[in-house]
Amino acid sequence: MEPILNDRLKEALSREGQVRHWAVLEETRTVTSTICKLRVSFEDAEKVFYLKKYESPAESPAVLEAGRNEFETLSKLYPRFSGRKDFRVIRPVTFIPEDRILVTEAFEGRGLNDLILGGLRAWFSDADLNRLKENLRSAGRWLAFFQSEATENHSVILDGGAFLKQAEDMLRVLRRLGLETPVCSAAIKRVGEGLAHVKGEKIRRVGCHNDFTPQNILVGKDIIAVTDFARFSSDSNYEDPALFIVALEGYKSIVGVPESRVEGLKAAFLEGYGAGGVSRSLLHLYILKNVIKVLTWIGPDFSGDAGFLSGLVRKSRKKRRLRVYFHYLDRLNCLPSVI
Repeated sequence: MEPILNDRLKEALSREGQVRHWAVLEETRTVTSTICKLRVSFEDAEKVFYLKKYESPAESPAVLEAGRNEFETLSKLYPRFSGRKDFRVIRPVTFIPEDRILVTEAFEGRGLNDLILGGLRAWFSDADLNRLKENLRSAGRWLAFFQSEATENHSVILDGGAFLKQAEDMLRVLRRLGLETPVCSAAIKRVGEGLAHVKGEKIRRVGCHNDFTPQNILVGKDIIAVTDFARFSSDSNYEDPALFIVALEGYKSIVGVPESRVEGLKAAFLEGYGAGGVSRSLLHLYILKNVIKVLTWIGPDFSGDAGFLSGLVRKSRKKRRLRVYFHYLDRLNCLPSVI
C-alpha cells in the first residue's frame, strides 16, 4: 500500500494525537482490498490501526461506495456496542475517499477461522474443543445482539417469488461456470416445495452483515469482534445464520477433520444464537440458497503467480470443497430436517 502515510492520512491520524513515528506491522491482500496493520506512536501513547484500501481493476464506483458504506455502518454500530464487555465492532476512525482507504482502530485477537482450523484436528483436547465451542456460542450471541440493534427490525411476509428468483439466478451462474449438476437442479425444486410449505410465514428485516463467517470474526480474551461490513444491508434475519452454518460445513473438506466435530460447532453456534425461536423450515430454505451462493464463490478459478505445486494444492483443495458442498446439497434435498 503506497504511500503508507500521505498528507490526508497523516491529517486523519493527527486527530488521535500528534504523530511522531509509525511502522508497518503486516500487510494482507485479498481479492477486493489490501489491509495494512500500522503501529503509530503519538506524543503520549502508541496505537495500532488497520488501513483497508478497497481495490478494483476497473476502479469501479461500487468500490468507493463499499468503503463509504462500511465506514457509515461502523459509525452507527460502534456506539451501540460500546457498552458491551463481551461483544464489539472495531472503532472507525475515518474514510478517505480520494485514496479509498478506511481507517479503523485495531482489535487484538485471534481469527476464529484459525482457532477452528486448530480445534478440528484429531489431537485437540476435550478442554480445548469446549473452549472452541464457547467461541462459537459467542459468535451466535453476537449475531443475535447485532440483529436486535442494527437499523431495521420489523416483520414482513417472505417474498417467495423474489427468493426463488435469487436461487435461480445463482444456478445460472453455476451453469456458466460449468458447475451445475442434477443436485443443484434438485435443490431448486426443493426450494420451490419449501416455499409452498412456509407460505405466509414471516421473516424479520434486520441489519445483515452479508459475509458473516469465521474469517471475519476475531476472538480476544472474553470478547469477540466482527469485521468487514462492506456488504452490510437490510435483509432477512435468516441470511447471516444460514451463511455461517454453510461456512462451517466447508471445514469438512479439510483432510483429517471428523464430521462430528463440525456438527458440534454448528450446534454450539445455534445454541448461542437462540435457535429455539427460529423456524427450522425457513432456516433450511436459506441454507439451501446459501450453499448455492457459496458454490458460485468457489467456482471461479483465479489464476495467480503461484508455482506449480501450490497451484496443484489449491486445485485439490477446491475439488474437495466442491465435493463437500454438493454432498451437503444432496443431504439437504433428501432430508429437509438437516441443518
